[in-house]
Amino acid sequence: MSAGCVSTLKKVGVNLGSGDYGDVSSNFTRGLLVSAFSSNIEQSVEKVSAISGKFGAPRVSKGGLNYNPSLTFPLDLGDNESAGIGDFLACIFGAEVGVAVSSNFLHTFSPENSCTAPWLNLWSDKDIKSKQVTGFKPNSIKITLNSGEGSIQCEVSGIAKSESDLIADQTLVFSTVEMLTPDMTTLLQLGGASATNIDNVEITLTNEIEGFRPLGVSRDISKAFKKNIGIEISVSGLAFEDEIERDKWKNVTDTSFALTITDPDTNYLAITLAEAHWNSNEGADINEEDLLKMSGTIFATGDESGWIVALKNKYSKSYVDGSAIS
Repeated sequence: MSAGCVSTLKKVGVNLGSGDYGDVSSNFTRGLLVSAFSSNIEQSVEKVSAISGKFGAPRVSKGGLNYNPSLTFPLDLGDNESAGIGDFLACIFGAEVGVAVSSNFLHTFSPENSCTAPWLNLWSDKDIKSKQVTGFKPNSIKITLNSGEGSIQCEVSGIAKSESDLIADQTLVFSTVEMLTPDMTTLLQLGGASATNIDNVEITLTNEIEGFRPLGVSRDISKAFKKNIGIEISVSGLAFEDEIERDKWKNVTDTSFALTITDPDTNYLAITLAEAHWNSNEGADINEEDLLKMSGTIFATGDESGWIVALKNKYSKSYVDGSAIS
């Protein structure tokens, strides 16, 4: 973005689903500012010609409706009135432990916690009459930190059950806390040691989601099941001053990863992998640049109790079921 340009963010409402899967919402209050939002509706339409002695008007068959929403937004912790990254983390992990910490609240997600993954309804006030996406279940959250950028971008994609009309007379409340930015990175470790040579980190949290559509009931899916959770992290920066991490890749021995991004009020997003393995380790490359650059990808392994995403903010309710945190 060139100097002097102002990024235009769009308004999206986020509602925790309740009742039967895909029930619509009548009122949205938790707002999220996004840079992009799409519902991406697909359906198969097939022309079927009659088998006869002459050409007749072709018949048309229609298949199931598939909703694949996606949205991109600057990383926001959210607060008691607004939406943020926590709303989507709960849908990936389906687990949360909430604890009051002073005047704020710590939300801890891990695949080892037992809880059914919630679903969300999403709404954009782009028109006088707009559609709400119902039964949204994310299957991917990608968080990108780049030291040269002014914000941390989050890309969320997944599947949804359906859509419903909703008049645009809604009241959305947006976060008043400072958004997290790359310069707020307070901890970055590989193998338990500070990684001071990294300038780009991409964290991808995935949850395989499979939709189910019974015969004769609806063209929409009626259920969505989660399958496997995964975490993959790509890093790049200057070539390592030592061969410790590269040797771990060559010898297929485990490493670890830790990242914490903290705002001025000591609220934070922290991602910890107690055990991980390198999937690739490239560099140092000699190219048109004067710097020796390296890059690599690690993925979470070992006991899933060591896959922890912790979020500390002012949201006093559970992202999983909306209950109050004491």
